[in-house]
Amino acid sequence: MISNWHDESSLKQVVRGFSPNEPFEFFKLQHIILTTFARMRGILKSCLLTKDYIKAKNSILFLNKVMDIFPPIEEDSRVIREAIEKLQQNFADYEDIRKLGESYLVALKKKTLPDVDRNAIKKKIQGKDKKTAEAAKSSSRDRRDTEEHKSTRNDDRKKGDQDDRKFLD
Repeated sequence: MISNWHDESSLKQVVRGFSPNEPFEFFKLQHIILTTFARMRGILKSCLLTKDYIKAKNSILFLNKVMDIFPPIEEDSRVIREAIEKLQQNFADYEDIRKLGESYLVALKKKTLPDVDRNAIKKKIQGKDKKTAEAAKSSSRDRRDTEEHKSTRNDDRKKGDQDDRKFLD
């Protein structure tokens, strides 16, 4: 599970479309972080819903260790809470998993989480990208106009120089 996070191509896929030479805007950085946490949520959910005792127990232990930073928002909390409740039903015979799950759920209920709308963040990023793209188009249009103006001006100068030579001859 963790080895996938060390893969550089995986990180590049998360941050695709972002240039390392330009600064991040807040919403773009927030989008990257929320995307990373959403992937983490999916992996943990699949581990919690498995029939494998070791994966399930290790997932609950991992969640207890990262309680301070994960889950960061209410949506992730709800998904993990539902997965742990199903886990407790699947492993009803194993008292240790039920108690670990119950202690995590109690701690999770005490934690106050913000309710962030991922779609609103995506829309803000897309809106800013459209504005940036329009600004880039207009600036490239301005550059083209300026270059055309310069070339026209240079052509006029050359004509003027040729006229001056004719006059002097």
